[in-house]
Amino acid sequence: MEMDEIQSVMQRCDRAITSECGLAAAHGHTKGTPPQYCKYEGNEVLYHMTTENNARQIMSKGIERMNRRFIHLSKTLAKKSKRRNVVICLKAADLRNKGLVLLQSNVQEVVLCEGPIPPTIIQKV
Repeated sequence: MEMDEIQSVMQRCDRAITSECGLAAAHGHTKGTPPQYCKYEGNEVLYHMTTENNARQIMSKGIERMNRRFIHLSKTLAKKSKRRNVVICLKAADLRNKGLVLLQSNVQEVVLCEGPIPPTIIQKV
């Protein structure tokens, strides 16, 4: 595959970005230097998709980053998948009231949070 073909594919991809440093995860995964993000100021309900098993733990202990730099939240309700079939709802204002900073990902639908997100503000759908 030629470099121009790779760049064309990358422009259509929302999971990775290119920069002068090379290829990076768009949402700031665990390796490399994270991209610079702007503060997210929206006030709508945000969503986090998870599995039924994880949902039980989330409802009692909250949401943690696990092995990532951020917890990924969505501005839109995604279609449930076979694996991630539970929707967790969070109000952006509640997250900020708990002192959490929200960041706008390079992908418009994705909001990032360093967490942890306490269970007291989590609603399961």
